[in-house]
Formats: sequence, structure tokens, C-alpha cells
Amino acid sequence: MNGYLNRTFSHKLSVFLDQFPILLVHGARQVGKTTFLKHRLNDWTHLDLEDTATAERLRADPALYLEDHPERVWFDEAHRVPELFAALRVAVDRDRRPGRYILSGSASGAMLSKVSESLAGRAAVLDLQTMSAAELDERPAPDFLQQVLDAKNITQLADRLKEKPRREQVDARWFAGGFPEPALMKTPLAWRRWYDAYLRLVSERDLGALHESLRPTGIRRLLRLLATRQGAPLNMSALGRDFGASSQAISKFIDILEGSGLWWRQESWQRNIGKRIVKSPRGWISDSGLLHALLDLRKRDDLDVHPLAGMSFEGWVIQQLRVQAGQMDGAPRFYYWRTQAGAEVDLVIEHGRRLIPVEIKRGRRVAPYDLRGMTAFLEAFEDKAPFGLVIHRTESPGRLREKILSVALECVV
Repeated sequence: MNGYLNRTFSHKLSVFLDQFPILLVHGARQVGKTTFLKHRLNDWTHLDLEDTATAERLRADPALYLEDHPERVWFDEAHRVPELFAALRVAVDRDRRPGRYILSGSASGAMLSKVSESLAGRAAVLDLQTMSAAELDERPAPDFLQQVLDAKNITQLADRLKEKPRREQVDARWFAGGFPEPALMKTPLAWRRWYDAYLRLVSERDLGALHESLRPTGIRRLLRLLATRQGAPLNMSALGRDFGASSQAISKFIDILEGSGLWWRQESWQRNIGKRIVKSPRGWISDSGLLHALLDLRKRDDLDVHPLAGMSFEGWVIQQLRVQAGQMDGAPRFYYWRTQAGAEVDLVIEHGRRLIPVEIKRGRRVAPYDLRGMTAFLEAFEDKAPFGLVIHRTESPGRLREKILSVALECVV
């Protein structure tokens, strides 16, 4: 990697620092937190608490350190000094000026728990995602999601999305994922070596310390099991049987993975009208590159023939939209919808009282059968859902039905 790649989260960092005394920067290991913050906070005091001597000095008397350093201090790997959180609460209660302290770290679930216990109302959380295709290509971030939320009707949105840009590296970005280092590597072998080392690192240094019965080899095996269930509704009992643990234990382990930023759950939209629906959340490995490494895919061509290629593509597109949502104030919420009769919508975007159903297709053509779930949703929620979208590789975007719009993939990523 040559030079620094700008992150679209820079504006939100500034907004939070102008309002809150403490900011927690949350995200998976190697997602680029330290690089991002070093670039933005070059005049701040930086304490790396992975350094044992530094951590011991702070642990001896965190209150005294905060008294001597009342502002503009960044605590990296802050979870390694648990005593710091109570001292921060006392310090910021005495002085609520914004922009005083930043916390970051790779064991983000542990830090989120500490923040919710000790710093509720005093700290904001910035969720730093893996890099989007736009960030990796060093081009302006797409405003597709904002355009969808701002559109008054389907005609207005169709007019705005007529001109679609060219994207030369879509498949390469999808396969490689958004972790900065491997995404920009030149050879599949180097990409694969990075992920092998990464999985060993996070399982041995980060996640294994968070639950006494979760061993490093078990973490990697659980991640691989979840990868084979990409985008599927969670069945804790079945997952527990395959892993060799109780459903209660599996639920705790998955919470740890979600807190680490490696996996996320997409809840089911359950406020339904007269239909029996699937209520279980779906689970996603959060980055497509990590997913492909867990599935033991070695090169881009391997993905084309894999049975999970469609779910991988769907998850990658949703991840691009999650990055866009993460930059917004009052961001929309993402759900999915599935009835027990088989009608399904890949993504339901909830914003205020409005619902926007979205289908995501890897191919170019959309068959009438592909619109069955979308049509059922629009009928069930006609008072809340003004239109639906199908995102795919179309060369001729436009209306597929009166209330269903075909959208070119290039407008989204």
C-alpha cells in the first residue's frame, strides 16, 4: 500500500469530537483504526496499551494520569487497562468539554461492554467498517443510500439514477474484501497468506481471552461453520450440534464474534400483516474477503462456481450499504423479510415510518419469479413502502413493475 487511503468516516469523527467528551472507535482488528486515527489525530497524545510498560504505568494510577492529561489523549487497546474506564467517568463528570479522550481497540466487544457500564451518556461510538470499494479505489463515496431515502417517489429516484458510472474492478473488490492490506495485494498467494496469519492472530490474541472455554482452534472452526451458513437464518441448536456445544454456549461465542466486528446479525422484520414469518436473524461474516478465505477459495475464478457465490455477493453489496449508512446521522436500520410460505426480501431498509425493500442479484437478468417476495412485501406494506429496488448488473436500469425499480450495481458500489 502506497500512502494513506482516505476514509469516509472522517466527517463523523469530527462531529462526534465536537459533541462528546469521549469517543470509542470500534471495529475489527486490522480494519485500519490505528492508521485512520494517526492520520487524523497527529497532535494528540497516543498511548499504545499493548505496550506492557505503558499499560502498567497507567494501571498504577489512571486518575492521576487523567488529571495530568486533561484532554486530547488517545488510548489504543484501551480494554487492556480496565481500571481506566471508571477513572474516565469521574474525569468527564467533572469536566464535560467535548473532544477530550478517544478509546480504540481490537477486542471491541469487551470495550463496548465497559463503555455501556461506565460511560453511558458520556461517550459516542464510531463503528469503523472494512473499507468500501470506493475507498479502496480512491474515489468519492456513492450517495446511493441517501438518494433512496431522499426520493419522494420512484419516478424521482429513477431520474437520479439514470447515469451510471463505469466500475472496472467490481469483481476484484468483491473477491478481495475490504481489509486494507489484503485488498490491495497483487497476488492471490499473498492474499491467502495474510488471511491465514490474520485468523491465527485474532483467535490467539483477541478472542480466545474473552471466554475460557473458547480455544483458538475452536474460534477458527466456528468461523468456518458460520461461513458455510452465510446469509442463512440462525439455528442455534443445529449450529451447536455441528460445533459440539450447547445452544447457550454457541450463542455466547457468537456474541463474542459479533463484538469483534467479524460477524453481524441481520434481524428479521417482524411487524407483519396477517402472515407467518421467519423470526430468526440471519448471520453474515462481515467482510467478503474474510468469508472467501474461510471457505478456502484461492482465486477469483473459484468463486464463480461456489454454491455460496450468490450469498457472498449479496452480503458484499449489503456491506457497501452499511458503510454508507455508517456515515449518516440518524442512519436507517437494515432487516430482511421471509414468510414461512417462502416469500423473501433480501434487505428491508427502515427509515422513520418508511420501508424500502431491496433485492440483490448477482446476474444481469431478473425473472418474474425473482420479484415474488418483493411484490408480496409491497402489497403487505403498501402504506409504508413507496417502492422497491432490485440491485443487479443491468445495462438498462428502469422500472420492472409500477413500483419496482431496476438499479445498476455501479450506482451502489
